[in-house]
Amino acid sequence: MPAPQDSPGPTTPAPALLESMLAAQTLGLAALDASGRILYANPALEDLLDAGSGGLAGRFFHDLGPGAEAADDPENPGPFHARLKGPGGCCEVFLEVRDLPPGAEHDGVRLVLVRTPLERLAEDRLRRGQALARVLLDAEDDAALLLDVDGQVVAVNRSGAARFRATPEEMIGRSLAEFLPWDLFEARLGRIMEVFCQGRGLRFEDERDGRWLEHSFWPVLGRDGGVALVAAFARDVTEQHALARLREDVERIARHDIKSPLTGIVGLARALLRDENLSARQKALVEAMGEAGEQVLALLNTSLDLLAMERGEYRPPQEILDLSEILGRVESRLDPLIRRKRLSLAYLRQGRPWPASEPCPLRGDPRHLETLFANLLKNAFEAAPSGSRISVSLEPLDGFWEVAVHNEGCVPEPVRGRFFEKYSTAGKPGGTGLGTYSARLIARAHGGDVAMETSETEGTRVRVRLPRSPDAGA
Repeated sequence: MPAPQDSPGPTTPAPALLESMLAAQTLGLAALDASGRILYANPALEDLLDAGSGGLAGRFFHDLGPGAEAADDPENPGPFHARLKGPGGCCEVFLEVRDLPPGAEHDGVRLVLVRTPLERLAEDRLRRGQALARVLLDAEDDAALLLDVDGQVVAVNRSGAARFRATPEEMIGRSLAEFLPWDLFEARLGRIMEVFCQGRGLRFEDERDGRWLEHSFWPVLGRDGGVALVAAFARDVTEQHALARLREDVERIARHDIKSPLTGIVGLARALLRDENLSARQKALVEAMGEAGEQVLALLNTSLDLLAMERGEYRPPQEILDLSEILGRVESRLDPLIRRKRLSLAYLRQGRPWPASEPCPLRGDPRHLETLFANLLKNAFEAAPSGSRISVSLEPLDGFWEVAVHNEGCVPEPVRGRFFEKYSTAGKPGGTGLGTYSARLIARAHGGDVAMETSETEGTRVRVRLPRSPDAGA
């Protein structure tokens, strides 16, 4: 910055770097010498006062209008109210004065920031919003961090910093690699890159030092609409995991305790059926009692197996099955629902009609696979409009059988993203939100999977993939 001059004429230009920085500011800025003369005014201030390029340089700032003389007081930084004069009349502004650090080239030089009322109001609102956001984030027990693409910390709340045994001031501007083991940092950086590349959030859980953490990473968009930063949140869910495990243990114990007397009841019914002195009516009653007991036992065994599937501990038996027979049994169980809604059911195999007598060999647990298709077909029947058509299509695909169940109904928008999640339901009377969840568990336990696609025009199609038996034909 040039030294002040005695002549009232224009001064020499500001250094190129400083001038370019001032010119980039949207707020009005002026550099004054010790006497209050304008050494430099940026384009924003020149445009505000219609002064033209260089039109303010060399003038005394206090001559610009009533209240501008406040900028001459080095002891009071402001803000001050002033009315600066231009060709179009006076302009209401607020002034703030800042001294530059001492230096040989700019000794005594001051900067004057010129804000219009709207700019000042916007800045005040932004400042209050930032302060409120900081208070709210610091009040949260969850960790919250703002990260760039390289894993550098842009912002962090106090809970987040405390998890790394640091303060926000110590973390901001530094890489997460300084606070995490390298392998864990690489894993986190991979998640960050995934959000940057895909432009959508993700959730995951992991365990560290005996604590379970639930993470959610969300994209923060920049002015160009692209992902500029990633907001990362972490919540300690160790207690929830412990409670869930306790609940599973209690349920397992209760089921086990119920199975013992129930097995005795079923055995007693079978023994009574061997008594030749029973009348036909008595035998029918005993048979009904035995069948009901066996159904309850099957339900208990299924629920125990589902718990094992959730933990990844279930291994299905490799029993040879016929998918045609399984679908036939499911259709028989759901026949009252089909009749009530006047639905038609079509079976197709590679685009042609699929007769019930044509086998389709699989390996797995018949009880669980029947439950899988019963849940999916029941959902399809309930969602389908009355009098419509349901199709079950079979296709061989890369070592799998793909069974597609299609109906003309549409899955509600709020449920689509969590269709296979536990307890996800669209308010269906009596719905528990466990049917599709257990279907996916069973499919994955058998080495397959389930997927869903839906739209208003095409209806809903649920695709089940199960490994083909080695002796299966196309």
